[in-house]
Amino acid sequence: MNAYDLVLALNQYAALDPSPVCWTRWNSGGLAASGIYCWTCAMAEVVIGHGEIVVYEISYESDGCAHCSICNLILDYHLTDCGVDEELDYFHGLRLTTPLPKQDAYHIARIIEAAPENKDALRLAKRALAKATEPHLNPEAKEGTHHGID
Repeated sequence: MNAYDLVLALNQYAALDPSPVCWTRWNSGGLAASGIYCWTCAMAEVVIGHGEIVVYEISYESDGCAHCSICNLILDYHLTDCGVDEELDYFHGLRLTTPLPKQDAYHIARIIEAAPENKDALRLAKRALAKATEPHLNPEAKEGTHHGID
């Protein structure tokens, strides 16, 4: 599988529709609160008087995965080169489980999007897909078996 196919398969498996990155600011333009939020939590901040919502409408680049500062929901993000290294270090020390957690699939897809030529990233993505529970996403699984194991 090439990088594009790996990203498609990981995103399909993750089946997440992450919130855009939001934050709040005072009408004067200064930040109302630190942190980034999902849409729902940003709305709650506005309701309690913490300024207005700003939605990051272009790709939000991050040095790591992006989660809402309040509810920890995964947000839509793209990794910087530094972020790719940080995420690869994180996953290098992590034993992938079966079934692969959906959020891990989403995060690994972000690594591949940011570094489609990175051999370590491609190996990680292939290992992750081997842990996916949907047989059509795991090209090495034998038909009629779970991940190629009888």
